[in-house]
Amino acid sequence: MKRVFHSWIILTFVFSILLSAQPGLAASSKSRYYSGKVVSLYKGTLSVKGEKGEIMYFALEKETVYTPQRQPRVGERVEVKYIFRKGYNVAQEVKMVPAKKQK
Repeated sequence: MKRVFHSWIILTFVFSILLSAQPGLAASSKSRYYSGKVVSLYKGTLSVKGEKGEIMYFALEKETVYTPQRQPRVGERVEVKYIFRKGYNVAQEVKMVPAKKQK
C-alpha cells in the first residue's frame, strides 16, 4: 500500500510539471506589438504610453533591434515588437515611426 501511494505521488508530481511547462513555452514564443510615445528610457527599461493613456514597460536587451539604428528619444512615437518572458515584456524590436498628422 505504501509503495502504491508513493508511486502515485511521484506520478502526480511529474504530470503537473509537464502540464505547467507547456503554456509557458507557447506564450514566450508569440510576438506582440505595442505602439505609442516614449515616456522614459532608463537603465534597460523603455516606457511607452499608448493611445488610450496606459503605460507599458519593456525590458531592453543587447539583442534588441532599433530601426533606425539608435535608441528612441523621449516623445518619439515607436512601435515595439515584444514577447512575454519570465514575467517581463522583453522588446525584440523598437521601430521609430513618424508622428501622426493632425486633422
